[in-house]
Amino acid sequence: MNAALFKLQVANAQALPSAVKQVRSNVIGRVLSTLQSYFERQIEAGRMRPCNTEMVTRTFMAALWPTFCSNMSSRTNWHKTCRLKHSWMG
Repeated sequence: MNAALFKLQVANAQALPSAVKQVRSNVIGRVLSTLQSYFERQIEAGRMRPCNTEMVTRTFMAALWPTFCSNMSSRTNWHKTCRLKHSWMG
């Protein structure tokens, strides 16, 4: 997906609920599933204790969200986006 289109969709998330659903399933869904698979492989390799990998994945992404917003707001007008509820988290 084009980065400019993604930024536009996130900035207008409340006005574009169908676009939010598409981004959630296509982009964010892939990121979450890839990260969850990574944590599962770490558990299998003995580098992590067994845990609920879905919960760990969502917690990890929630911890990164403020950093993402601060980096974006320094370049654009994304400070409003960061105040939105984390509807992308599912």
